[in-house]
Amino acid sequence: MGTIRFLHMSDLHYREQYADNGFEALIAARQHPKDNIIKCIREEREDGFDFLLLTGDLTHEGEESDCLALDDLLKKELGNIPYIALPGNHDIREAFSPVFNRNGRFEGNNGVYKIKGLRIIVLDTGRSVNGLIEKEQITWLKEALKEPSPEGSLLALHHPLIDNQDGLPCAQYDGELKKVIAGSDILGIFCGHTHHNYMAQFAGKPYFTADSMAFSMVTHKEVLTFKNHAAYTVMELRGKILSAQVKQTVPEISVTASFSSDKLSQLFSQ
Repeated sequence: MGTIRFLHMSDLHYREQYADNGFEALIAARQHPKDNIIKCIREEREDGFDFLLLTGDLTHEGEESDCLALDDLLKKELGNIPYIALPGNHDIREAFSPVFNRNGRFEGNNGVYKIKGLRIIVLDTGRSVNGLIEKEQITWLKEALKEPSPEGSLLALHHPLIDNQDGLPCAQYDGELKKVIAGSDILGIFCGHTHHNYMAQFAGKPYFTADSMAFSMVTHKEVLTFKNHAAYTVMELRGKILSAQVKQTVPEISVTASFSSDKLSQLFSQ
């Protein structure tokens, strides 16, 4: 097998037009995620890559028009390079599904893609704010992994599976999930949600959380701090071994806002 190179992006929080109040005003105060996406893809196309993996929160409560605009942007910049997308907790399913659920075998927003002999399985954890993997999804995943793929499999979801990453809870799931993953041909697990890159192991498999392409945030002592920072991960799969390189599109780490948890709740409710 040759090298498979792909990009892992997450948490774009894309909208064509952000509201001028509440949480959306914080996103609008920074460089538009569109600029970060364009910068990333144009730079990485020079070295070439096989696909783009997007692990949720593609839009920020976006309508179907926002999803279509993002799809158009990605197609324009990627050309014939495919992309794989799954929803996060900020993606509205009725807007997301008609636009992004294609070129895969889908049941709801769970799906299977195959690229160059590599199988990419996506799970929808985003119907709950903190993430939920239902028992039926674990059964579906077990069936999807029943037969090994020629070049192995990747598992992608929005919410983390490891608790307390940057102060956030992980998705809820039954212990059977670890058994299914441990006994499978999964070569790596990919997620987002925390807006911070993180690398570890889960059920004996390499585990990668991507930064956000919109902004970063850190939870410390019940205070959530937002920073003007955006990044993605370049992944290489060679001989069934994954390597990762984090690259920044907005390298200046500057605090843009800090809120107590109760104030943040007020912002989200606006």
